[in-house]
Amino acid sequence: MLRHVAPHLYRITMPLPFEIDNVSVHLLESDNGWILVDCGLKSRECEAALDSGLAEAGLTRADIHTLVITHAHPDHIGLAADLMASGVRELIMNPVERKALDRLSSLAESGADIDDAFALAGVPDTVTPEVKNALYPVRRMFRPLSPTRLVSDGDVIRSRAGDWRVIETPGHAPGHLCLYQEESGLLLSGDHILDGITPNISWDRGHDRLNEYLLALDRLKPLRTDLILPSHGEPFQGHVEWIGVTAGHHGERCAQLRALTAQPHTAHELVAGVWPFKLSPFNYRFAVYEVLAHLEYMRRRGETSLELRDQTGFWYSTQSSVRSSG
Repeated sequence: MLRHVAPHLYRITMPLPFEIDNVSVHLLESDNGWILVDCGLKSRECEAALDSGLAEAGLTRADIHTLVITHAHPDHIGLAADLMASGVRELIMNPVERKALDRLSSLAESGADIDDAFALAGVPDTVTPEVKNALYPVRRMFRPLSPTRLVSDGDVIRSRAGDWRVIETPGHAPGHLCLYQEESGLLLSGDHILDGITPNISWDRGHDRLNEYLLALDRLKPLRTDLILPSHGEPFQGHVEWIGVTAGHHGERCAQLRALTAQPHTAHELVAGVWPFKLSPFNYRFAVYEVLAHLEYMRRRGETSLELRDQTGFWYSTQSSVRSSG
């Protein structure tokens, strides 16, 4: 579905086979041709929706000069290789996200990153293969990309819809980008700010992704935004209110985990405490990573401790007697 958002700016919505059942990409007209921001999942349905949306705008893939990637998740980069092969001449990414994509591509087959997280979470060995099998069709879409231009905070992408300032907004992904057009107050928010939901914040060894996310939200507060254009859901207004609600949500999640860890628990056990219903193997992975991200945020602030117990994995507790393994 094509929507004309502003002069020289279109939005194309594409179907996804997940609970979040759509993703939107954006077309910006420039002096060199058209700029496409993200490109959807590699699926027949997304490909057909993209081509149909382009046709409604009187365009074809040949009119796309530049592809900008907000972050390297499969529903945002899936058609990138096909578009580059069909003549797109410029691919723009953040260098941190390029590095993250290279790493995920190397791990897509083995799932060693899942093994690492699940070992920390105390996930039973019988559960891991089922989760890996559920995730594999999506994970195999991770393929390295070779950007022609790397952009960082403050860089500018020029278009006839105005100059778009790159804002680094890590958290949902290590090198996530938003694009901000100051004159019109338009914010292409990717998955950083979404309509009606909060993005998944995943655990990543050696990083405090939840803290990175919250800090990135704070950086957006001073912006004047007349319209937020997210990758999922509808365009909306009121980003400062949304940021307040979302920060409160993460605070409540931490409080919930703090209460649950009054007695030592593994992260696997905490998932059942947060979601007291059966999760699909696909969604279980996201739940484990989200719990781990919150526990890491709390651990770094002295709100919970971590202990390695023989043959039972890692346990989290608010009890001061629990020894920290670092």
